Amino acid sequence: MTSRSIGFDSEPWKVLGFEVFRLLEYGDSQIRRTIAKWTPLLQSGDDVQVQENLQKAILENPRVRQIASNPLILTVLIFLYRSRNYVLPNRRVDLFEKVAEVFLETWEASKRPSGEFSETLGIDLDARDLEWLVADLALQMQRNGLVTAKRWWIEQCWHESLTNRLGFEDQTAKDATARLLRFVSGRTGVFEERSLDLYAFSHRTLQEYFAAVGLINEADSDRQGDLVALVRPFLFQPDWNETVRLVTARITPSRAERLIRVILDDPDPSGRFLYRGPLLALRCLLDGATIANRHVVKELFH
Repeated sequence: MTSRSIGFDSEPWKVLGFEVFRLLEYGDSQIRRTIAKWTPLLQSGDDVQVQENLQKAILENPRVRQIASNPLILTVLIFLYRSRNYVLPNRRVDLFEKVAEVFLETWEASKRPSGEFSETLGIDLDARDLEWLVADLALQMQRNGLVTAKRWWIEQCWHESLTNRLGFEDQTAKDATARLLRFVSGRTGVFEERSLDLYAFSHRTLQEYFAAVGLINEADSDRQGDLVALVRPFLFQPDWNETVRLVTARITPSRAERLIRVILDDPDPSGRFLYRGPLLALRCLLDGATIANRHVVKELFH
């Protein structure tokens, strides 16, 4: 039996003779053992080769290895591997998108007890709506330099999102935010309660990915929205490095080219001396950003 640590009372179980343990993040050996135990259940026909390939796909990619330390995310990666004919997406942004899709749609659909949405006071949110809410929250946390957030702060963010973005009545949104937070943190796996009234994304990478989605959504929601203008203030901030790279990999070639040109046009003399613009641009390209003008790529090597 497993349970979230928050709200779990171990004493009654101990009285019944149960032992209680806390599940830590996985190391390499635990990841290998988990893959080895799951492989026979994947019904691939060649368990040894599938096991070796999956271990290589996860352990030899530093960013994939990082998120695989979370037992739930590792399980999702294993099933993604099977559902995609035993291949994981090459680009990180595509992999994170698939993981998020499982959390927000497939995972939630398997857990929802009914179609009445009584737990969220009748607010009917599909996977896309949930993604908007989670992306808005991730972006606000990223902008405020937060890794964890208080309940009241999250409820305030989601109240504004429900009313301004999704068109719910003010009082309806206000009444539902607390229960919606419990619903999302308890059922989707993307967000969790770390201590009393203190929440965080289940992995920092998920916050960075959803912040990237939030930036693109914000630019797209306004006809005059300028994605480059939204990203520019954060280009060379260390905590935004991953989000900038994920944004660049997710957008169209023309938008990516414009953003990379801005990255290369570093106004800071110290930054130019350290080649931080070209280095960030190269990382964006390595993460799968596509640009139409190949001359921009050639400029990076001259």
